[in-house]
Amino acid sequence: MPERRDSPKYVWEALDLLKVNRIDHGNRSLEDATLVQRLCNQRMPLTLCPLSNLKLRVVDDLHNHPLSKMLDLGLRVQSTPMIPRTSVDT
Repeated sequence: MPERRDSPKYVWEALDLLKVNRIDHGNRSLEDATLVQRLCNQRMPLTLCPLSNLKLRVVDDLHNHPLSKMLDLGLRVQSTPMIPRTSVDT
């Protein structure tokens, strides 16, 4: 099974190869403690979309969203209300 594009590996590559200045949708960064430490040390902002995560079933309930855990770990997190157009019910 191929590795998912939202895996911590891709966050590492974004940091090292692309020299990004923020990470969008970095929920799975929590799976790699070394990566979390680097994100904290670099004060790298992560942009999260809890409503989108709920709609796309990344989380089953907003109470289970990792936003508060990320803040507790010292990550710089910005929550946005964006919901992808492809997931909006019409």
